[in-house]
Amino acid sequence: FPSHDNRATKKPEQSLGSLPIETPTQKPIPYLLADFREWATQPWTGPKFNLIHCDFPYGINYDKHNGGATGLLGKYTDTPELYLECLRSLKVIMADRVADSAHLMFWLSARHEIIHQSRLALEDMGWKINPVPLIWHRSDNSGILPDPQRGPRQVYEVCLFGSRGDRKIVQAVSNLYAHPKTKEVHASEKPIVMLQHFFRMFVDESTVMLDPTMGSANSILAAEEGGAKFVLGLEALEEIYDNACAYRERVKRRD
Repeated sequence: FPSHDNRATKKPEQSLGSLPIETPTQKPIPYLLADFREWATQPWTGPKFNLIHCDFPYGINYDKHNGGATGLLGKYTDTPELYLECLRSLKVIMADRVADSAHLMFWLSARHEIIHQSRLALEDMGWKINPVPLIWHRSDNSGILPDPQRGPRQVYEVCLFGSRGDRKIVQAVSNLYAHPKTKEVHASEKPIVMLQHFFRMFVDESTVMLDPTMGSANSILAAEEGGAKFVLGLEALEEIYDNACAYRERVKRRD
């Protein structure tokens, strides 16, 4: 996800406010090379989304850590300012692109102050946030070690989830899933298998899902596998977008 002075240019055949173009011989890839902050301000002609899967940059300067985002499978910016801009863009689309009955999955830093502030912001948008988050345990014990002399390695990630209009889940699953970190496309990607586990709560044939910062697009692949009716992923960085498209082709051939 780029900073203001490093935005990717969208492909000439795409429109920020329209669906991916379908050709007579090939089903369209449900990805758009688009900056969420710009897309949120453009007219939208597609359906309203009843599942929003957010995996914004966490705003913790992860790209500055050793082993972080810089130079690995594509660079991306991870500043607190960018995180707040993404939150504001999410608020913008609530009026015209989110269905009255919808679910939200919102990955974020496990820092107490960020969880607290983010929950307040999401509730202000109209989301009812569950008091207990979802947890992905990186079972290979990978994770950043901010200060090896004063604290532990961070080997889990949290996801707030909530509903709008008292939308019911499809089925209950455990709120913790253990799986090793993967690095197929993106330095901070979420594993498909882990997403499939949690998506069992939210995804069925009625699902219309948006991932506004898709990265690897594993969320899109997982939702398709779950039988979603319609999915759309946005990615602002051309390098990551192209890698995600190439990875999708490999996955589809393998399947």
